[in-house]
Amino acid sequence: MMDVGPGELMVILVAALLLFGKRLPEMARNIGRTVAEVKRGLQASALPLRQVEADIGREIAEAGRSLEDAGRERPAPAGPGAAGPGPAEGGGDGGEARRGGGDGEARP
Repeated sequence: MMDVGPGELMVILVAALLLFGKRLPEMARNIGRTVAEVKRGLQASALPLRQVEADIGREIAEAGRSLEDAGRERPAPAGPGAAGPGPAEGGGDGGEARRGGGDGEARP
């Protein structure tokens, strides 16, 4: 985008020297100080952002561990079907009454 070759750079420097003359060294110092202040400001503002990022990461990890712990400690759900044994445990499927009782006698 801004490819400045050595020829163009020389033209810019000569134009700056002609325009600003004796004030050019003072302007360069001021620009250098401004750049240094901006860098310090960016570094100072980046530190709190890194701390916030680390805090959020710790909170997310803690929440994940809490969810895992809660999943392991949760008892089996007790509902209406959980009161008695199921069909695989000898409780039958409730169809004995329709078929004649389930007492072992064959009924038509």
